[in-house]
Amino acid sequence: MVYAYLANDYMIMQNPYLFSIIYVWSKFVPDVQISIWGFPVQSMYLPWVLMGFHLFTGGNPFNDLIGVATGHTYVYLKTILPDSHGYDVLKTPGFMETLVGKLNNMGQDPRRGPGARARMHNLNNNNGQADPQPNDQ
Repeated sequence: MVYAYLANDYMIMQNPYLFSIIYVWSKFVPDVQISIWGFPVQSMYLPWVLMGFHLFTGGNPFNDLIGVATGHTYVYLKTILPDSHGYDVLKTPGFMETLVGKLNNMGQDPRRGPGARARMHNLNNNNGQADPQPNDQ
């Protein structure tokens, strides 16, 4: 809300929202090699490269900077602040954890027993890894 107030003449904050998602992804997965228009870029530099392309094409970087500020605020509140000071401002509420747990178990076939594979994909089924490795079976 604070960052939307800074951009008072923008009613729809689509570009800042996308930039905040890209920024958070680039912080959590910093060493993925991607290609933008044929140029290899490491994912940690992706928001800045996109902002540079936006400036190069004559765009205004203000929306991009709002997205970067929003994404950095999220990264700070979700990872840095709990690790450094012990404050967990963005903790997931207990009822949501319970609901997601029930939804994950809902897809299991009751005829196959408790160890059966779910018929739908579990949320975070790769144990929090950004790039899940294929199973060697």
